[in-house]
Amino acid sequence: MKIRFVLIIMLLLTNSIVLFGCTNNNQEKVINESKKSEDTQLEYIRQISVRENSYFIFNSHDASPKKIKISFPYRVDSLNIKKASLLLKNKVISDNVKIVQIHENELTVDINFIHEFDAVEVVLKDGQNVRLNSGQYYFEGFKEDNLNEFDKEILEVNNFHLKFKDGHLLTDIILPKDRNSKIEYIFPSRIRKYASNIKFSHQKIDDNSVKYTLEADISRNILSENNVKSVIFDIGMIQNYKNHKWFLIKGKVPIEESDFGK
Repeated sequence: MKIRFVLIIMLLLTNSIVLFGCTNNNQEKVINESKKSEDTQLEYIRQISVRENSYFIFNSHDASPKKIKISFPYRVDSLNIKKASLLLKNKVISDNVKIVQIHENELTVDINFIHEFDAVEVVLKDGQNVRLNSGQYYFEGFKEDNLNEFDKEILEVNNFHLKFKDGHLLTDIILPKDRNSKIEYIFPSRIRKYASNIKFSHQKIDDNSVKYTLEADISRNILSENNVKSVIFDIGMIQNYKNHKWFLIKGKVPIEESDFGK
């Protein structure tokens, strides 16, 4: 009986050793496969060329950083990004910017006003440096006044509509009537060379409301001359009260080849 009992214990111990050995091998295999998958993803990212231009309006009234979203044609939320810097023609123009959020294919950062950048260099948690091609980003400064500096309330937007089809831009906004304010529009000056037949009009909706309409034709040369597949730009409606200006609303106009007629 004693001999049989000892044999059972030895068999149990032997099985336990074999069992733990298999677990370690499986863990190593998973780690190796994960590393291989990560290296493949980074190699894929390094080879991607992004042919998109973005033209945005940047509130340059004060020196405080502003949030911008940088979009990529691939997910970046799994890269374990630790640091990020903005590049222009392979030179750092904004170092170690503050990362606000990383969600799916978007990197949100705080930046001070710059005129442009064309790539993001990130440092991963494992110390690797990776260049993320973002396409060209252009920023145009706009002095947006602080409402706290004078006694005036911002007009409430009742309705806003924006559409781009067959090369034609149409946007309208419905606002309360305000005889003391002018309503203006703005879009980046780099876009104006491609815009024609610009019309900005208004009409009374009722005793308390006015609709402002902006129309313009955008040339498809905006794509061909810049050698890009897509473009996105800001368009804003502004309240001007005694030469004090601020955005009522800002929209983004995405443009691709399919948005133009034959």
